[in-house]
Amino acid sequence: MSGPGQDSEPEAKVLLIKRLYRAVVESVHKLDVIIGSKASYREVFKPENISLRNKLRELCVKLMFLHPVDYGRKAEELLWRKVYYEVIQVIKTNKKHIHSRSALECAYRTHLIAGVGFYQHLLLYIQSHYQLELQDCIDWTHVTDPLIGRKKPVSATPKEMEWAQMACHRCLVYLGDLARYQNELAGVEAEQLAERFYHQALSVMPHVGMPFNQLGTLAGSKFYNVEATYYYLRCIQSESPFEGAYGNLKRLFDKASKMYHQVKKQEMKKLSPSRQRSKDIKHLLVSFMYLQSLLQPKNSLMETELTSLCQSVLEDFNLVLFYLPPPSHAGAHHPPSEEEEEQQLAESSCPVLPDSLVFKMVVTCLMVVHSLKRGGSKQYSASIAFTLALFSHLVNHVNIRLQAELEEGESQVPPLHTDVTAYVVQNPDHQREKDLLQWNLPVGCGRLQPAPQH
Repeated sequence: MSGPGQDSEPEAKVLLIKRLYRAVVESVHKLDVIIGSKASYREVFKPENISLRNKLRELCVKLMFLHPVDYGRKAEELLWRKVYYEVIQVIKTNKKHIHSRSALECAYRTHLIAGVGFYQHLLLYIQSHYQLELQDCIDWTHVTDPLIGRKKPVSATPKEMEWAQMACHRCLVYLGDLARYQNELAGVEAEQLAERFYHQALSVMPHVGMPFNQLGTLAGSKFYNVEATYYYLRCIQSESPFEGAYGNLKRLFDKASKMYHQVKKQEMKKLSPSRQRSKDIKHLLVSFMYLQSLLQPKNSLMETELTSLCQSVLEDFNLVLFYLPPPSHAGAHHPPSEEEEEQQLAESSCPVLPDSLVFKMVVTCLMVVHSLKRGGSKQYSASIAFTLALFSHLVNHVNIRLQAELEEGESQVPPLHTDVTAYVVQNPDHQREKDLLQWNLPVGCGRLQPAPQH
């Protein structure tokens, strides 16, 4: 196996690369046999198989740094899939055989933690080796010694530097994936950590859409799939989209149609105000998702049906924006009673529309408008009209809330006291104002000088 750039390489280096590559292929074949066995979930964490994965990991790291242009990407992919990802998939597909707090579950948790440690170390090493400046993109970078005074010269070609930058991006995506898998385990809260890694990957390579796809997967069915839809659309609209996002988005739109017709069939019941709020928000989000599924370039539907659905979503949006979170009372916070906890569990976890979700809904509308325009769809004008109406409602509610805040602020401003003497009499504890009166100086004067003696 020789790469296109190996003709000018020293013969010893070429032989070493070939030997490493053969060793990698041999290790991969052995691991494939283990993964393909019926009881693979029992086999993957046996000491000899862990050692085999560790050996493959070392070989891949050597290969990617020995010839990053020709073998770097391939070595990265094999390392992730064979050492970490395939083991994770084996455990996930055999969940019924793995009991909580068992030796297998413990081994799986250790596997994920080890993966996080490895990719953090690899990320730092790549930055150090290629002297990459990523301090504006990620929050823990390789820090050079300030006493050196100047950087070490980097003897890397532009193509090698390009690989290093992309490798850092992929390390952050892998770290996000590992945190996402940790988040699926009981007793581990790693959702925000996964989000952070994915957003840092986007900071390193903003044109690559893959992290948006992973954020959509992380969002799951949150807010009736509206959040995941936003992320998949962001991925598709990226300069370098991930192909899998198209299928992921189609599955969500198929679910949206079923969910919308189920919600429409539900009978009207008189509910408590809090439950009615949750129901109204659910109706809005489900209808919004169904509308977005219809406003796709390849879809066609009757104009009257589209107009009716747009009007319904706009009315729901306007109504739901009137729902505000309860005011936070200062003072001691008391835990909810058992009845309140049961009610919270019974209701939707979305009693108000979060600000971040409103933002994602608006941006989703803009992305759909862009897609329809690019595809020359007849629904383009209807999509623009709907988006403008949505903006109109949003601006109106911003004005309402601003006005309410300003009026509340005015009511809390203390009255201005022009008569200082009266003010001091009413406020005997204000010693500084007393001193100013005694020295015959106006309140607010900076330096005090005693009045002249006559």
